[in-house]
Amino acid sequence: MRRPRLAIVALVIAAIGGGGYWWWLQRQIEKAMATEYAAAVKTGEDCLERVSTRPPICDAAIDLLAKVMTAFEQIEPPDRKTLIGGYNLIARIERARDRPKAAIAAYQKVAHYEPQRAYNYGHLAELYVKTGQLGMALRTADLAVQLDPAEWRAHRMQARVLVATGDRMAALAAYAAALRAAPPESRGELREERAALEREVAASGAAVP
Repeated sequence: MRRPRLAIVALVIAAIGGGGYWWWLQRQIEKAMATEYAAAVKTGEDCLERVSTRPPICDAAIDLLAKVMTAFEQIEPPDRKTLIGGYNLIARIERARDRPKAAIAAYQKVAHYEPQRAYNYGHLAELYVKTGQLGMALRTADLAVQLDPAEWRAHRMQARVLVATGDRMAALAAYAAALRAAPPESRGELREERAALEREVAASGAAVP
């Protein structure tokens, strides 16, 4: 019963007092939501620190974050920074808890609010592979490369997805692109991955390009 009464009071104040009261009310709502968001993030971070022991706090963190994110999604225009941060935290928690489908749902929200960032689709591609959705994984990895051809991690994820689909030759080409784009400190691991794939290709009797 409290919410309808508060809504009526707010409308009366707005009608009597004009824009000043309405602005004040909006600021109070924003402050309250910011406080709720900060509490949800703190609970989520506490969960991540102890996630290996599967503490009950993780269930509470997911519930609280989900409720806060739902509230923020009602705001127009959307507070994209808060929504991206909140859904990213949910995804990290679900991923750490080995719940890939729940993590996918959260990363899809992140990608919705930040559609031009290739890195978001890399997370999704990896999780699609884990859940056996190879077609979605390949389309998502390809999109990441299209969005940012200079992002070496996008090429690496594309290569890993191609390995999962069995297209080793295309994977070798993707690893080559990743090596060209990667900074020097990241090339060692890439070379090891590509070398392991080259050995598999050679063992199958095919020529290594």
